[in-house]
Amino acid sequence: MYDMHCHIVPKVDDGADSFETSIKMIKIAKRNGFKGIFATPHYVDNTTYNNTKLIKENFLKLKDKIKKEGLDIDIYIGNEVYVVPNLIKLFEKGFIYTLNNSRYMLIEFPMLDNPYFIESLIYDLKVKGIVPIIAHPERYKMITNNPNVLFKLIKQGALVQINLPSLKGSYGPIIKDTAKKLIEHNMIHFVGTDAHSFNIRTPNVEKPFKILKSHLDNKKLKKILYENPKAVINDKEIKIWEPKECVKQSKINKFIRRYLTEKNKRN
Repeated sequence: MYDMHCHIVPKVDDGADSFETSIKMIKIAKRNGFKGIFATPHYVDNTTYNNTKLIKENFLKLKDKIKKEGLDIDIYIGNEVYVVPNLIKLFEKGFIYTLNNSRYMLIEFPMLDNPYFIESLIYDLKVKGIVPIIAHPERYKMITNNPNVLFKLIKQGALVQINLPSLKGSYGPIIKDTAKKLIEHNMIHFVGTDAHSFNIRTPNVEKPFKILKSHLDNKKLKKILYENPKAVINDKEIKIWEPKECVKQSKINKFIRRYLTEKNKRN
């Protein structure tokens, strides 16, 4: 399987603080069954997280160290791009890495706000030939409040990556519930660890991976873990299954569903 979101390039953002940390993270990822990792350091305009040259230099150094360590795992360059209205211009100037220099770009929204320009940005990216992949939408307040915000963006042409740790409650119960809801409604296409270190926010995702497997059949699991990432690596088109709109349940329906679930568990 492939980790689509990992802060593994050292000394470029709030992720790995050294090459030694990066190698420890990679060893954990390999033990967890990852075949490849997309290195996605933050790109945030007008901050220190925007050094395109340093990202490439340290990425290439890390590739060399992986080879010297004899670790059988591939890494691919990219960014986690914080959305701003002038994102297209930043990309045209060569400041932003798409995933493995493909048509696919990992983008991040504000955690608490709902920017006015998101829908127009998705449209502009698509016109430019860029397919946006929305990073960890289960963590955004606008989507925990209303998952159909994401449904509309997918219908507009965006793809989705959830964080595996969300499934075990690493970011709290609301985000955990939202992540599961997105899975149930065909609104995820990739997974990532969003790992930043080897001990805190780690690539060790054995437990959430088991949870993911319990929610998906083998066909969907294979597509999310292997086929879609390989399409990104090879810059191929990704065909997705139809997302399902979330229907708000009444309190009585929620009570009945919970009762039936508990009854089935007892039986």
